[in-house]
Amino acid sequence: METTDSLHEISDKFEFAYKVLNSIPVTIYIYDVKTWKIVFANKNLKLLLGYSTNTLLSEINRKLVSKIHPDHRYQIRNRLDKVNSLTNEEHMDFEFKFKTEHAVYRWAFARECVFLRDTEGAVETIIGKVIDITEKVSMQRKLEAANRMHEILLKREHKLRNAAMLKSMEEERARISRDIHDGIGQTLAGLKINIENLNDEKNLSDIGRRTVLKINTLLKDAIGEARRMSDEITPRALGDLGIEPVIAHLLETSVKPYFQKVAFKTNMKSIRVDSQKEIAIFRIIQECVNNCIKHSNATEITVNLQYKDASIVLMVVDNGIGFDYQYFINHTDIRNIDKSGINNIIERTNLLYGTCKFESPKNKGSKVTIKIPAQTILSKL
Repeated sequence: METTDSLHEISDKFEFAYKVLNSIPVTIYIYDVKTWKIVFANKNLKLLLGYSTNTLLSEINRKLVSKIHPDHRYQIRNRLDKVNSLTNEEHMDFEFKFKTEHAVYRWAFARECVFLRDTEGAVETIIGKVIDITEKVSMQRKLEAANRMHEILLKREHKLRNAAMLKSMEEERARISRDIHDGIGQTLAGLKINIENLNDEKNLSDIGRRTVLKINTLLKDAIGEARRMSDEITPRALGDLGIEPVIAHLLETSVKPYFQKVAFKTNMKSIRVDSQKEIAIFRIIQECVNNCIKHSNATEITVNLQYKDASIVLMVVDNGIGFDYQYFINHTDIRNIDKSGINNIIERTNLLYGTCKFESPKNKGSKVTIKIPAQTILSKL
């Protein structure tokens, strides 16, 4: 009689526990690590996998592995190798993708811990819970996509703002260049003509003539300097001749006096570039060589401009003292150091959808390599 009552009591407790497990809004299961089969699961497992309520557990076990997404099967199997290292208080979490009976893939989160061990302490079964997190993953991906789009829009806005700023700067440079060339330059030219006319004066003394000659020489130098400044601010020849002769002129007139050797290599003599982008490339080269003049202590500089593999590749190399680029660019607290040159190079390169690389081993010179997609700049070949 006592045995029968005990059995009824155990049965009642098991039935109560089963009802409690079925009332929990998550999937609960017990998994045998030796047979690789589920030995118990509440009704939510069938709902999760899309099975009917009368589906046998043996049928679920038979198809279980095939329900896991191929990319996650190794992860699921590999967890069983890790389970023996768990203490009774530890658990392991993982996410995986699975396919329902309706051939729809969904995402799940699982947490498992040790349920029973054998007499030698090895894990026999694990108990786990599974939650459908498809909506959560979907929302996360939408949020990530929105954040990526936000970053793209911010970068695009930044580019547009910088492009507008650079365009405004170039327009102002062009205005100043015209003022120097057409204003100061023409005034000096007119003054030079008037000074030269003094030589026709019969009553002019020898001292006066020598003075007129000196003034004339100074005016000639001033006119040349005005033209040089005008061309350096905005080279007018870019629109007419293209980038190759303008760079050659820049190196000859403004760079060569500072170095023992200046070299210019290019295969772009017959290649024209969109006018705005021609200016951008010219400014990049101008900024690179100016940095060399100011900071490198170099005796040699080479500018290499090539059309290669559907790209425009620019390299500026010197044999100067070099610098630690990463330290220089990352330490925003460095005072009394002008970073605007490097920043201008990077910014203008980004506007052309190009890449910029600085190589500068200490005391072994520096090398700037800029690569710009050709389709963004070529107007004709």
